[in-house]
Amino acid sequence: MQPYELIYILSGDIADEEIEAKTKQVKKGIEAYAGKIAEENLLGRRSLNFPIKKQVSGIYVQLFFDLEPAKVQKLKNELNTYPFVIRYLFSGVTTTKPSITLKAKPKPEVAEVKEPAVIEEKEPKEKPIKKVTAKKAKAEKVKAVSEKPVAKKPKEHEITREIESEGKRLKKLDEKIEELLKE
Repeated sequence: MQPYELIYILSGDIADEEIEAKTKQVKKGIEAYAGKIAEENLLGRRSLNFPIKKQVSGIYVQLFFDLEPAKVQKLKNELNTYPFVIRYLFSGVTTTKPSITLKAKPKPEVAEVKEPAVIEEKEPKEKPIKKVTAKKAKAEKVKAVSEKPVAKKPKEHEITREIESEGKRLKKLDEKIEELLKE
């Protein structure tokens, strides 16, 4: 006999009172094949990440048991016949300790709010006032005007190409509209 682990999900429609009866039915199926149950863990009702057989929630159960390797496939076939088992995971284990444990989602921790560090503001140094003469002001204006980028004028043949391509495009659209109207 070899140790195995079985995690299965019961249908979310099962009432809490029926859970024990359904798990007993699965355990009897294992014992029918001369299996010996070592441990059972009811992991609880959880919502599923995606619907399985039109179910959005399920009850997770974990079993550890010993079984002959020749009877594993027969047990899997029997699990497929149970309508209340919507999914299962069957694996061989080396120990009987739980390999998967589902825990409640941890609550988000609230970060401590630290007081912002106070940055000392330095007073700006006063800039000395420059004397600007009329000649310098005029020279700066001329320089500022000459530094502005000049917009490049499109050449005449580029404009005519654009007009021609626009005209061709409009003609094609007109032809397509006429074809559609004829139909």
